[in-house]
Amino acid sequence: MYLRSYLSRTVPEKSHKILLITGVLLMLLTLALTLISPHFGTDIPLRNQPVIMLVNIMVFSGAIYYFASLTSYKLPYSNNTLLWILIVGAVLRVLTLYSTPMLENDYFRYLWDGAVLSKGIDPYKFSPDEIIKSIAGNSNIPLGLKKLAVESDNVIHSINHPHLRTIYPPIAQITFAIAHWIDPWSIFSWRLLLLAFDILTILLLLKILRNLKFSPIYLLIYCWNPLLVKEIYNSGHMDVIAFPFVLGALLLFMNKSYLWSVFVLSLSMGVKLWPLALMPLIIRPLLSNTKGLFAGLGLFLLIFVVLTPPYYFSGINEGSGLIAYGQSWQNNDSLFKLILWGSELTLKLFDIDMGYEQLLARIFALISLISWIIIINIKKVTDPGGIFERCLLIIAGIFLLSPTQFPWYYTWMLPFIAIKPRPSLLLFTVLLPLYYLRYYLEPRGHLNYFNHYVVWLESLPVLILLIMEFLSNKKLILKTSNVLGQSRDS
Repeated sequence: MYLRSYLSRTVPEKSHKILLITGVLLMLLTLALTLISPHFGTDIPLRNQPVIMLVNIMVFSGAIYYFASLTSYKLPYSNNTLLWILIVGAVLRVLTLYSTPMLENDYFRYLWDGAVLSKGIDPYKFSPDEIIKSIAGNSNIPLGLKKLAVESDNVIHSINHPHLRTIYPPIAQITFAIAHWIDPWSIFSWRLLLLAFDILTILLLLKILRNLKFSPIYLLIYCWNPLLVKEIYNSGHMDVIAFPFVLGALLLFMNKSYLWSVFVLSLSMGVKLWPLALMPLIIRPLLSNTKGLFAGLGLFLLIFVVLTPPYYFSGINEGSGLIAYGQSWQNNDSLFKLILWGSELTLKLFDIDMGYEQLLARIFALISLISWIIIINIKKVTDPGGIFERCLLIIAGIFLLSPTQFPWYYTWMLPFIAIKPRPSLLLFTVLLPLYYLRYYLEPRGHLNYFNHYVVWLESLPVLILLIMEFLSNKKLILKTSNVLGQSRDS
């Protein structure tokens, strides 16, 4: 609804030539990224890497994608149009499969964890630092891990935050191990596995769009997104693995298979923890069925209990990646900065130790998110597509309130934006690549420019457009109510 009203004011009727031109441009820009990617090798000093060129290409790609997304919404459906969308999406992915990772190295942890699990060893027990230090001397580290560290060559030495044990849940660990089984220590085999989950996501989106009687052209919003292509295929981030689980759960929800929906969504938490925020939506229809409600909650708790022991038995302490992430990680945040600022003022006002500002801010952000989820779930879903809009709003709330607004976290919204498009949230694709200016400014001693200015360039236009959408929708609802009231009076 928001996108349709926006288009009626800004975008005239366009021909299919627009999709042809924008698709070709996106392919050329992705090729350019792949060609410059070797200049981001791990042996090249960060100061000498072409970060500004990367940002320019990504922002330009995002702008073209944004225009294509808005325009395609009004184009009539045809099989040829859908085929072109899928062809361009496939080319973008294939081009990036062979690129050198740019400014990201999380995949080294995936490769290491996969190797460890493939040998039947618990990946949660030891940090990379503990293993590296054990190679030269005696320790309680198993000999198999020491041999694996030597075999890994530079993989274990390239893991970021090596002092922390892994943060990734069990089902994610299984996918890491599968990639290692396909081809040990290979980012290419990992990317092929990501491609398999990505294809499954596209098929599920197509099924959902057809069930809702929406145009399959909406797939463009997911398939052509340059930020998704960069973060998943170039950087190798694992987030796409959760998408088929979440979309599968929602498809089951649409078919009123609520217990199966709870089961599949619970499994998705074995990949990433964010789908937990969607569980109230899935449980909501069971509130009127006591037996079904207890069955659903019991199923969720059972799977939760099965997934959490690895974290517990490895130790809930400062060496845990999960604990470190929850307590102190902060990067590229906007609204959380305001919350943190408010927490600092509150502590000063009550003369409390300033060491608690992070804890207070995180508690407030969590309470705000829980309140947002409750507000969204107050009313029942009556529109079959309403569940996807509510999911989008919840995930947007998670992203905007998070102390870590990494670009790859934004990809969580994309399957839902493809079903319920919003110009405001689509705009993130244009602006979030500015995050990589951090890697240009930091080695030059100007990180404060990033923290105080760039983060707001990324998020402020989106927040303003979100508010405009909200006010526009509120006026539309009020106008409709007045018209209905006048009709009843007459």
